[in-house]
Amino acid sequence: MVLCILIPIKYAVAAKVKNQEAIYEGEVPRFIAVLPAEGSGKWDDRDDIRLAIHNALGASTFDLLKPSEVNRSLSLFDTLENINISAIPVQQLCKSLRVDGLVFTTVNKFEKVYAAAYAHYKIGIESQLYDCKQAKQIWQFKQEKTEREGGISANPLGILATAITSSRVLTSAVRLQLSDSLARKFARKVPKPTALIPKQAPPFIEATLTNSTDGPFRAGDEIRVLLRAEPGLEVKFRFGHQVDQWHAMHAETSEAISEGTSDGINKKTTTVSLYSSRYVVKMHDDVAQTGIVLHLQKKHQAGIEWPVPGRLTIITQAPLAVQKLTGIHESDQVTLHWQKQDKQNQLRYQVSRADEEEGRYIILGNTELNRYSDTTLSHGKTYIYRVEAQDKAGNISISSAVRLVTERFGPTNLNNDIRNDTLLKAIGSPYRIKSKITLIQSAKLEIEAGALIEFAPGAALIAHGQITALGTAQAPIIFRGDDWQIRHEFSLDNRHQYQHVHWYGNEGETSDKKASRIIIRNSHVNIEHCYANNIQFHSINATTALKHCLLEKSPLALTSENSTLIMQDSYLVSNEHALDILFQLKLNQDKAHLASNTHVQLARLSFDSNNIHIRSNDKLTLKEVSFPSDDFLSITPKLQGPIDVDWSSLANKNNLKKKWLIKQWPQVAEAIRTRAWPLAHSRAKTINKQLGNAETQEIIETLYLIQNPSAQIPKLKNSSLLEGFSLLRQQGARPDLLWLPQSDIGTQSSTNTKKTNNEQLRRAYFLQYHRQAFNQNILDYNTVDLDDSIVVKKPIYWGEDGQAGLLLLVNRNKLDAALRRSGFIRRQPLISDLELIRPSHKSLCDTPAPWQFGERLLNKHDTLKSTDCFALRLRILARQQLYVLAQNKHGHWERLVPNNCKTSGLLTHRVSKAQTLTIPRNNNHQNSVATMKHWPYQNYVAIAVDEANDHPWLEDILAQIGSPCENNASPPLSLASLTQALRIIDIKSGGNIQWLNTSIKLSSD
Repeated sequence: MVLCILIPIKYAVAAKVKNQEAIYEGEVPRFIAVLPAEGSGKWDDRDDIRLAIHNALGASTFDLLKPSEVNRSLSLFDTLENINISAIPVQQLCKSLRVDGLVFTTVNKFEKVYAAAYAHYKIGIESQLYDCKQAKQIWQFKQEKTEREGGISANPLGILATAITSSRVLTSAVRLQLSDSLARKFARKVPKPTALIPKQAPPFIEATLTNSTDGPFRAGDEIRVLLRAEPGLEVKFRFGHQVDQWHAMHAETSEAISEGTSDGINKKTTTVSLYSSRYVVKMHDDVAQTGIVLHLQKKHQAGIEWPVPGRLTIITQAPLAVQKLTGIHESDQVTLHWQKQDKQNQLRYQVSRADEEEGRYIILGNTELNRYSDTTLSHGKTYIYRVEAQDKAGNISISSAVRLVTERFGPTNLNNDIRNDTLLKAIGSPYRIKSKITLIQSAKLEIEAGALIEFAPGAALIAHGQITALGTAQAPIIFRGDDWQIRHEFSLDNRHQYQHVHWYGNEGETSDKKASRIIIRNSHVNIEHCYANNIQFHSINATTALKHCLLEKSPLALTSENSTLIMQDSYLVSNEHALDILFQLKLNQDKAHLASNTHVQLARLSFDSNNIHIRSNDKLTLKEVSFPSDDFLSITPKLQGPIDVDWSSLANKNNLKKKWLIKQWPQVAEAIRTRAWPLAHSRAKTINKQLGNAETQEIIETLYLIQNPSAQIPKLKNSSLLEGFSLLRQQGARPDLLWLPQSDIGTQSSTNTKKTNNEQLRRAYFLQYHRQAFNQNILDYNTVDLDDSIVVKKPIYWGEDGQAGLLLLVNRNKLDAALRRSGFIRRQPLISDLELIRPSHKSLCDTPAPWQFGERLLNKHDTLKSTDCFALRLRILARQQLYVLAQNKHGHWERLVPNNCKTSGLLTHRVSKAQTLTIPRNNNHQNSVATMKHWPYQNYVAIAVDEANDHPWLEDILAQIGSPCENNASPPLSLASLTQALRIIDIKSGGNIQWLNTSIKLSSD
C-alpha cells in the first residue's frame, strides 16, 4: 500500500464559545457527515435541524455525505429513531461512514413558551466539528435563538408560509425559520477546508417550505412545495423514497432582497424568484415519513440536491373494515364489539345508527377503542348499527353493520334435556342454561341468527344430536358465560354446523376466570366465521374444520388429538398457547414411528402475540402463515417440536426469514468492505446457523480462505466462489473479496450493454472503496478496468426488494496494479519530517563545527532573530529527485536544491539512497548553518519525485516559479497557491510527487 505525507496549510478561525475566543489552527477535514441531532424535542424536529445544517454547509468547500447515505450506514447500529449516537465510539462512526470529519449536534433547548398573548419558540443547539484523522474535536458552536409565533411574516419562511395559509404550516415555519437561522450562522463561522479544485458557486437558496405538516395526505389532496432562490434555475422535486421520479417546479414572481448578516455587515442586494409546485396525490402514492428533495440546476452547471426539512406521509388506501361486529342488547343499552383488521395504522372509529323503518343514519360518536355502548335507544325498535374505521389522513373504510331488535320476549330458561327437534328463535333471547343438559342423538337443535345463549358457571350443553347454528354477519349467534362447555360427543352420523358464531368464555372480557371449553369427540364439526374469546377447543378422534375464525385470549386455544383438522384463513391472537397438535404415533419393530391417521391441513393462518404458537409431536410443515409480532429469531421457541416453516411460500411482508436476512447481511457486508475478515466470518456463521444452506456455507468457506490462503479448499457443489479461489491459487494470484450494494450499482435494464454494466460496477466500486477520491473528482476512475480483475460475480438476493448486491471475488494483484496506474493506490512515502533545527549553543553559529554539541528542534512557537543560525533537515526514504524551494519576503521563490544559486551546498537534486539530509552544507560538504542574512526566507517547501516515473505536472509548477536564480522573473506566488497546486499533483500522480512545507517565525525585534 502507498502512503503520502502532506503538511497542509494552517487554517485559523476565531469562534465565540461561552463568551471566549477559541482559535483553531490546523487542517480542516474536507469530507464530512452531518449526524442526526440528539437532545431535546421530537426526533422529527431534531432531524429538521440536522438537515438545515447539512444544507447550509452545502455552499461551502466541504464535501458532504448525503443524509440518506448517512442514515443507511447508521441503520446498521439501530433504527434512526432509537439510535444513540453518543453511545457509538466516534472512530467506529468515522470508519463506518468513511469520512474525514463528523458534525455532532445536540439540541439542548427546544421550547414553546408563552409570554403575554404570544407563543414563542426557543431553540438552542451545540454543534461540534470532529476530525477523524486527529481523533479529536477541533471546533465548537453554541447558540440559542427565540422567535415569536406569528411574527415572521417578513422573514423568508414566513412569506412562504402565508402563501399556503395553513395554521399548522405557519407554526411549522416559525420552528423551521429558527433552525435555518441557527444553521446558517453555524455554516458562516465553522472553519472550512481549502478547496482542492475550485467549486462552482451553488445556486443561492433563501428558503424552502412545504405543507407536509398538514398531512397525512390522501388521494386528491394537494401537496405544495415552495422555494425562494435566485432566478433562472431549473427546479424539480421528488419524494425522498423515489429515485428517478421528478416533478417540475415553475418560477412565478421575482423581487429584490438584502442578503448578508443580521448586523448589517456585507449587506448586498440580490434578486430571488418564487418557485412553486402543486402535486395532487394519486392512488397508490402511499409513503410514510419520507422527505422531499429539490434538484436545482444553473445553466451549464451540474445540479445539486437540497433536502427540504419536514416529513411527509401519504395514505391513499382506506383502512380495512372492522371484523366480527356484534351487538348485545341488555336492558337500557346496546354494547357493540368489533375486531380491528388494520394493525399498522392508528385508527379511530365512527359509530352510526339507523332506525330500520326510517333508514337514515345518525352519528352516535367516535372512539379509538374496539367497543361502544349506546344508551340512547328506544325499546321495540329494530336498529342497524354501522361502524367505519378512519385513519389519520381521513380515509374511511367500508362500513360494517349489525342489526339488532331491542324488543325480546326472553329470558328463556333451558333446564331440561332436549329430546325433540328444537328451534331457538332470536326473539326468545337470552336463553339461559344453568346446569348440564343433553341434546339426545335423535334430536336436532337449530339456533336462529341473532340468538343469545347464556351459561351459568359449570353449565354444559352435551350434544349427541346435531346442532345447526347459522348466524349472519349482521346478526351473529352469541354464546357466553364463565366456565361453561359445549360437548359434541359420539355423533359421527351428525354434521354440526356453526356460522357467524361468537363464543365468550368470560363475558367477553379478559379475566383470570377459567376458560370455557368446546369439546369435539368422535364427531364432525364445521365452523365458519367465528370469534372465540377465552375458549378452549379440544378435538379428539374427530373431524374439525375452522375457516375465517379468530381465536384469542385463551390458555390453550385449540388442541387436535389424533384428529383431522382443517384450519384456514384464521387468526390466533394473544393466547398463552395457540395450537397443540398431537399425532397418535405407532412404532414398528425398529422403533421408528409410522404415520398415523391424523390429517392436518393449515393454510393462511396468522399467529400473533401468542406465548407459544404451535406444538406438535411429529413433523409438521407450515405454509402460507404469518407471525405479525415476531422476528425470525423470536419465532423459534414459539414453535415447539419438529416444525418447519416453508418461508418460500410467504409474501415478503410475512417472510420473517427474509426480513432477518435484510438486517443481518448488511453487517456481514460492512465487515467485508472494511476487511474485518474474522468479524465477517463470525457474522456469516450466525446467518448459517439459522439457514444452514449451501450458499451461506460457500460464503463462510471463502471468508475462511481469505484469512488462510494456503488452507485446503473444501469441495462444495456448484460453488463459483471456491472454484474461482482455486483458479487464482493456480495462477499464483492473491484473491480478495469485495462487496457492492445494489443501491450503488443501480438498476439494469435489458437494453444495457456490457460496457454500461462495467461502468455501473466501476462507479459502485469507487463509491464503496475510494469514496473520498471519487468525490474529489481529481482522478479519473474510468481509466480503471475493474472487469479485468473480477473472477466471480455472485449476486446476493437478501435485499428489501430482491437483490441486495454483488459479492465479487477479484484478482487483487491485477486490481492493485490498475489502481496504482491511475493514482488510486499511492506509492510509499518518499520524504518525511521536514524540520528546522538550531545548534544547542548559539555561540557555535560562527564556528566550523556548529553541531558538535548537538541540536535543538524548533517548534511552531519558537521565534528566530535575524542573527540566529539554523538549518533545514529532511528524512529521505527512497531514491528520488529532490527540489527544495524557499520563499522570500517579497513572495518570490528560489531553488535551494539543486544548488543552482549556490545557497545550499547540495550540488545535485538526485538522491540515491535513504538518509537524513541537512542543508546548508559548507565547502567540505559538511552540515552547516544559515542565518536570515544568508537565507532571507520564511517559507520552505520540499518536493520529492519518484525517479522511475515521468511527471510533467511538476514542470508547470517550476515554470511558474521562474529561472533558478532569477527570483524576480515571475510574479509572486503565495504559499497557499503553491501548496494547493502541489496537493493536486500529489493526488494525480498517485504519490509519485510528494511534498512537505515548514515556516520560520521571526521575532519582532
